[in-house]
Amino acid sequence: MDTSAGGRHELPRRAVLKAGAVTAGAIGAAALMSGPAMAQGPGTDAVQSQWRWCNRCQCLFYGGGTTTAWCIVGGGHDYGGSGNYIVTHTSGPGQAGWRWCNRCYCLWYGGSTSDGRCHNGGVHNRNTSGDYRVSYGTPPSGEQPGWRWCNRCYCLAYSGNGTGSCPAGGGHNFSGSGTYYLPYG
Repeated sequence: MDTSAGGRHELPRRAVLKAGAVTAGAIGAAALMSGPAMAQGPGTDAVQSQWRWCNRCQCLFYGGGTTTAWCIVGGGHDYGGSGNYIVTHTSGPGQAGWRWCNRCYCLWYGGSTSDGRCHNGGVHNRNTSGDYRVSYGTPPSGEQPGWRWCNRCYCLAYSGNGTGSCPAGGGHNFSGSGTYYLPYG
């Protein structure tokens, strides 16, 4: 320990920097692993609000954090004009197997062997998300239809404004997808 500063004990600069890096890494890892926060909904279903529609790529992404993550069009997702969508988590009605990607923040279908294509390059990360459920078919009153699964990037994208921009190149491809719907407020 260095005692050259008037008899005071000072930590070496390297130890201070190392401790700061470890602390920052731990905080970042905790935020990354936690993902979007859950709120208790009706019955035993956990529901989560603050999901948004990106008006550039057309994908549904989590917009309740400190960042909007990366949009394939460039920059962060743009939720101008978006409602506040609600997604069911862990149990309840709808198709299971949907996941949140902690790299692009999009909701994507992880119920198959493929991990799709992430807006940040490579594939979506399935390891930091729980199971989400998305309903399909004829929507009840107050829920928005027109959401589709892209068979190339695996994201849930809104089909009412064309095909948007897919991270796999070109527009989203909705062939093979049913019509999904989401509640919003």
